[in-house]
Amino acid sequence: MAVDMNLFHGFIQQIGQLGSMAKPTDCPEDERVMRAKDVFDKAIDAEMAGDLEACVHCGLCAEACHFRVMTGNPKYTPAKKFELIRRYYRREKGPFKWLYQMVTRDITSQDLRDWQELVYDSCTTCGRCSLICPMGINIAQLVTVTRAGLANAGLIPADLRAVQQEQQSRGTVFGTGPDALRQAVEKIGEQGVDIPLDKDKADYLVITSVIDILLFNDSLMGTAKIFNKLGLDWTIQSCAFEGANFGMLAGASRTQEKATMDIIDAAVRIGAKAVIIPECGHAYPAVRWSGANLYGKQLPFEVYAISEFLGLQLREGNLKLKPNSDLNLTYHDPCKVGRHSGVSVNLAPSALNTSRGSSIT
Repeated sequence: MAVDMNLFHGFIQQIGQLGSMAKPTDCPEDERVMRAKDVFDKAIDAEMAGDLEACVHCGLCAEACHFRVMTGNPKYTPAKKFELIRRYYRREKGPFKWLYQMVTRDITSQDLRDWQELVYDSCTTCGRCSLICPMGINIAQLVTVTRAGLANAGLIPADLRAVQQEQQSRGTVFGTGPDALRQAVEKIGEQGVDIPLDKDKADYLVITSVIDILLFNDSLMGTAKIFNKLGLDWTIQSCAFEGANFGMLAGASRTQEKATMDIIDAAVRIGAKAVIIPECGHAYPAVRWSGANLYGKQLPFEVYAISEFLGLQLREGNLKLKPNSDLNLTYHDPCKVGRHSGVSVNLAPSALNTSRGSSIT
C-alpha cells in the first residue's frame, strides 16, 4: 500500500502552519518565573539533588550531544541545558543556598525564554548524554523537568503547543480521531485484512498512531496481519487508539495524564492482558513507566513495544523468519525504548534466547 503523496505533502504543510494555530498562553508575565520554580521545587528529590550536586563540568556530555557535535556551539552542551534548575536548586534548596544567593543571580522570565531553544528545539532527550556521564547524572531527566517548568510558565513553543492543546481539548492529534481510524480500518479491510475494532473484551489492546492512520497504512496492516496470523484475541479501540503523547513531549502534565489514562482505562475496561505500543518515541514510556504512577497502583496488564512483542513471539517460536543470506542488518538504538527503557537487541544467532527484560527490538 503506497503512501498517498498528496496526503503526505498536505501533512507537511499542516505541520508548517502549527505555530499560527496555537492558542495564547494563559500565564501572566509576572507569574512565569514563580510557576517554573513551583515545578522545580516539587520535582527535586534526594536523587535529583544528588545529580545537581554531582556535575564536575568535565565536558564529556558535549561529545554525546548531536546538536553540540554538529554545530560546534558550546551552548548546546547538555550540562548547560539544565542550568536553570541547577541555579534554582543552589539558590533556594541546596545546603549552601545562603552563599549562592549572594553570588548567583536569580532566574528571570528572559532566562526562561532563552532556555526554550535549548530544552525544546535543541534536545530530543535521547539520553546519550546521560549514558556517557561519568558521574551518572540523569541529564535527560533534568531537561525533561526543565521543560515541565517552562510548560507551566506558558512557554511551550507555539508549534508544539498547538498539538498539545489539541490533544488536551479534543483528544485528537492533527485532527485524526475515531472517524479517521474507521476509514483506515475500512481501507485496510478492502485489502482483505481484518482489524477488530471496538471489541467489548480482548486479550490484547493494540495502540496505533496518527502517522500510521494518515500516511503509513501498511504499517498498521502489517501489525494486523501478524496478530491475525498468531490467532490472538485483539482489538483497537476508537476511544483510545493514539499512542503519541504530546503532553509528555511538551512537559504538559495534564495532557500527558489524559492521553495515558485514556489508554489505561480502555485496557482495564476490555480486560486486556497486554497493551501493545506502536513505534513512537514517547508512547512507550508514557504508559510503561508513567502509567502506574498515574493509575495509582500496579497496572493490571503488561506493556510491550510492538518490536519487543514481536521479539518475544520469535523467541517462543510463534513466528518464523525466512532465511535470507543476502540480508544486511544494522542496529539503531531507539532512545526511549532501548536507552531509556532497557529493551535491547542481540543480532547474533542466539538472539532469540532473551529474557523479558532484554528483548529484541
